[in-house]
Amino acid sequence: MKHDHEAEARIRAAMRQLLAGPVPDGLKCDVKSLCTLAGVPRATLYRTYPHLKA
Repeated sequence: MKHDHEAEARIRAAMRQLLAGPVPDGLKCDVKSLCTLAGVPRATLYRTYPHLKA
């Protein structure tokens, strides 16, 4: 599904951004910030992309 592919791409881009640093002001290097940067609810990350969360 195109929508799923776009969301996964946003999550991966947010991961790279957080890991490369610096972490944007007001955020941490954690799942909540990852989801904020990716524009994806945490429930979606856990339910749809458990392989990325791991």
